[in-house]
Amino acid sequence: MTILGLLFSAAIVALFLVDLGTRYREAIASAQTDALNLAAILAEHAAVTFEDIDRVLLEAEAIRKSSLSGKYAAPDEGDVALRRLVKSSSILVAVGWTNASGEVMAHSYDHAPPRSNISDMSHFVIHRDDASRGLFVAPPYRSAVSDQWFSAASRRLNNPDGSFAGIVTAPLDLSFLLKIYRKIDLGGDGSVVLFHRTGRILARAPAQNNVVGVSLAGGPLFTRYLPASAAGSYE
Repeated sequence: MTILGLLFSAAIVALFLVDLGTRYREAIASAQTDALNLAAILAEHAAVTFEDIDRVLLEAEAIRKSSLSGKYAAPDEGDVALRRLVKSSSILVAVGWTNASGEVMAHSYDHAPPRSNISDMSHFVIHRDDASRGLFVAPPYRSAVSDQWFSAASRRLNNPDGSFAGIVTAPLDLSFLLKIYRKIDLGGDGSVVLFHRTGRILARAPAQNNVVGVSLAGGPLFTRYLPASAAGSYE
């Protein structure tokens, strides 16, 4: 009876451990699925956000064409049209265009722009030097008037002969993304990070001091996986 009792107890313990192992593996698999689904949703949100930004830039380019063609009766009507346009997206700080020297020719600000010339900024230089470049999103940079971090989206403008005429550009308020990320229950050890393609951090939730702009370009995600595939998931 004692032996049978011990065997029975051992069988119960074995079944419990098997069940516990099964539950553990199922919990891990469920967590992986949830994380992958959440990552896919956030990636889609980011893609839609930048598609909307690109739409605004194309509309701003159309406003510029109308301005150059003399469609607007008053000199400031182009700026007024840009102000209406920028209200269509919460992530946009402003929108406008430059000439080939980088001087801001039109903008949606209700005051003087923080920079009257952006010829030294990456989103201007990239289009000046590469005629084939489409939509470009700049690495994060600090505001010219505060410590706030921004990015910028831009498109190249061409003269009728194809030569460089400037850019149409929109500074981006990265805190807009944080408002979305903060609404997600990430658990005690979870975080959401949006990286620029160069490896620099654009936004992170929960927030950390001095993390925006930090580069992780030396990690395997940027050195090994992204060069092999422009889209996908990485664990």
